[in-house]
Amino acid sequence: MDFGREFQDYLDPGYKTQEFEYKEDAPTFEQFLTKAPSLSEHLEWQLHMDCAEGEVCKAAECVIGNLDEDGRLTTTNEEMAVQGGWSEETVERARAIVMRLEPVGCGARDVRECLLAQLEASGETERLATQLIRDHLADLQQHKLPHLSKQIGVDLETLAAELQFIGCSIRIQAGVTLRKSRS
Repeated sequence: MDFGREFQDYLDPGYKTQEFEYKEDAPTFEQFLTKAPSLSEHLEWQLHMDCAEGEVCKAAECVIGNLDEDGRLTTTNEEMAVQGGWSEETVERARAIVMRLEPVGCGARDVRECLLAQLEASGETERLATQLIRDHLADLQQHKLPHLSKQIGVDLETLAAELQFIGCSIRIQAGVTLRKSRS
């Protein structure tokens, strides 16, 4: 028995505010709390929205389950194929599906693959940025722009504009992919 509540009416002659009202069946504070979905939960939700191929869908779930906190794939296709009893081709098809989910590039094994997937998804495969990422990412990361400019025959202004495009237009997976690759 809650004596404080029982005697509240008796002892308090003043105005009774709502803060003193108790409701036995009212929801608790914890029931109102929510949490943001994890990256894996978000990817699985998207996957199940339109995944029609049964085995590929199961393999895609396996791919999602093997992502690290940044969205990078931490196992080989061969290991996942053995784990689920699929062919390596099925796992690669599943990985391609996961890489097109938002955020685009999850399931990539490295920064290059992630950025190329993002360029492909945005329809920018013919841009100089694609060539720079595919063939010269190490030089970009080391800021060897004058050397790179001479090597590919592009002036520094054009190169700087493509770097600006890469930095601003391409979403870096999980917000840390490019930064982590530099360290």
